[in-house]
Amino acid sequence: MRINTFLLVFALCLGAIGLNAQTRTCAAHDIMEQQNADPKTANQRQQIEQFTQNIVANNPNSLQSAVITIPIVFHVVYRTAAENISDAQIMSQLQVLNDDFRRLNSDASNTPSDFSCVAADIELEFCLAQVDPDGNPTTGITRTSTSVNGFGTNDAVKFTSSGGIDAWPSCDYLNFWVCNIGGGILGYAQFPGGAAATDGVVNGYQYTGAIGTATAPFNLGRTATHEVGHWLNLRHIWGDTGCGGDDFVADTPLAGGANYTGAPCTYPGPNSCNNNQTICDGNRDYADMFQNYMDYSDDGCMNLFTEGQKARMLALFAAGGARECLVGKDAIKCTVVAPTCDDGIQNQDETDIDCGGATCPACPPSCTDGIMNQDETGIDCGGATCPACPTCNDGIQNQDETGIDCGGATCPACPETCNDGIQNQDETGVDCGGATCPECVAGDCNSPIPLVCGTPYNGTTNGEANDDTNYTGATYPYTGGDLIFVFTIAPGTIDLTLSGLTDDLDLLVMDDCNGGSVLVESTNGGTANEVINANSTTGGTFYIVVDGYQGATGDFTLTIDNCVTDPTCFDAVQNGNETGVDCGGPDCPACPTADISLTPKVFLQGPLSGTTMGANLTASGVMLPTVSPYADAKPATTAELAGMVDWVYVEIRDAATGLTVLAAQSGLLQPDGTVIDTDGTALTFPLAAGSYHVAIHHRNHLGIMTANPVTLN
Repeated sequence: MRINTFLLVFALCLGAIGLNAQTRTCAAHDIMEQQNADPKTANQRQQIEQFTQNIVANNPNSLQSAVITIPIVFHVVYRTAAENISDAQIMSQLQVLNDDFRRLNSDASNTPSDFSCVAADIELEFCLAQVDPDGNPTTGITRTSTSVNGFGTNDAVKFTSSGGIDAWPSCDYLNFWVCNIGGGILGYAQFPGGAAATDGVVNGYQYTGAIGTATAPFNLGRTATHEVGHWLNLRHIWGDTGCGGDDFVADTPLAGGANYTGAPCTYPGPNSCNNNQTICDGNRDYADMFQNYMDYSDDGCMNLFTEGQKARMLALFAAGGARECLVGKDAIKCTVVAPTCDDGIQNQDETDIDCGGATCPACPPSCTDGIMNQDETGIDCGGATCPACPTCNDGIQNQDETGIDCGGATCPACPETCNDGIQNQDETGVDCGGATCPECVAGDCNSPIPLVCGTPYNGTTNGEANDDTNYTGATYPYTGGDLIFVFTIAPGTIDLTLSGLTDDLDLLVMDDCNGGSVLVESTNGGTANEVINANSTTGGTFYIVVDGYQGATGDFTLTIDNCVTDPTCFDAVQNGNETGVDCGGPDCPACPTADISLTPKVFLQGPLSGTTMGANLTASGVMLPTVSPYADAKPATTAELAGMVDWVYVEIRDAATGLTVLAAQSGLLQPDGTVIDTDGTALTFPLAAGSYHVAIHHRNHLGIMTANPVTLN
């Protein structure tokens, strides 16, 4: 049975994690899930996945044996001079791609010995296009001026009609857009199987190449390496679901989530799944492979793809593969066209269109042609023959100005813009981000600001109007404005201090951000420090509110000290010496012995007979997974399968985020939609009664999850 989507019995729930400006964020997986809402796209991608797994498992000799070269075109879409990155910066990015995909990267020697035996030369290269779709010569770089300030991830940059530029044919080129994405997103890519009009990679101009505007710690070109990996069908190394997920690659260790490893890139680092695998040093438990290009580490910590990832990528170029049409196109699209002095473009050593250089006629004066050429220092201005360029009083941001008529080498310094209530200069949000303003943070219940023990946080609260009563034991009426922080501790004492106040701010601690109770508060009045000394006998996650009294706004410094964050009994993964998720061992609470049970109901989309589905899973010998969709399988008997529609995979996830899989098992789907255990009883999971999300997958295909946590007993 090949049925891939669900009727909405549960509501589909997708989560997002708020990260600060110095944390890698990639939107490729979320975009893939959005596109997969279209059944045609979802079916196409399932076929690609089945083809890939069949090639890798059964026919590896069909993979390309020679180096494949892919023509690439860079589409630079810019609003400011900084966004219009130089040819040299683009060439530095092309060099990084070729080095990383051929394992010629200078930091290849940093790969730990645990993984060096699987570190792979992918045998893929990229060449800058020399012929455009109409057969005309090109530099392989297009430049498009736009009025759009931040394209986001809705593919607007890929269409001329929305301020970007249309894609070149996806069977001839890898389209690589460079623009201001915004929202803290470094880049995103389209997985194979999507629409040709949107196929390719989008990279932020601040994270492209290794020179120019490339911004540390993402200034070594590895964002592009990561996104091209997605374009070539690689998943994030943690499978985007945690230890219960899979990236479909056998030689990458299971990971409980993304690693945000930075310098000094010390290995071994996190070991988030404690799962034995056979890699380089035999079958044992390996630490997370944070050095993999498909993790979220800083550029300087990334240095390898694996042989398993290579096989997945090259399967796309095998006969019948999703990107087979690109094979051999380099001979057509990357062959340099000889200069003719009458081809209508500036190429070879010409100093302008069809003039200058060693072979073409000298170029005439160029002060009225609307482009910057010859020795001009601006468009039709500057140099030996054109008028001087206006800049510091012309009312626009041009030349090397960093603002309107200010900044750069010749204009006055730009005034401070971090308190004018608008997003301008190089700010990434209103009065925040960029080189001079405070970092942009959300600070609400959806994206509370993580508070680190012993590290002061300096900020400003906008305040909000509320009844300003004592809240201890009551629900805090949060409506936006006040800043929300989050921290997790083990049992013990904590000290909170709110200091440096410029207005009357109060300090509150809650057990839940949405409708939770205020556990303790400090309301001294005026600008006196607010101090909370509290003891938590259980530990856990708590939320702090910096509350502006009667709408007060002002600066503050918030510090948490004397907090105990070790052991790991509150991180929602089984690690350390735990015998279960956050339980067992000498440090954590004992693991619950009671089970929860449930009999969920779900319908596969497709033809129904009345209100039931057809029973199609009746042959004996079907393999039923017990731990993950394609692992630890056991053969089912005819009796177990009699009258069943298909098998599904049921996950119990944490209530807070819905991202962490706490327990999982396969189940049998009956014609009326009920999911049962293989012995005909209700599904049981070794978890204590409580509130959880429930997710159900049809094999390894699309799935659904409860929109809100449900209570299970």
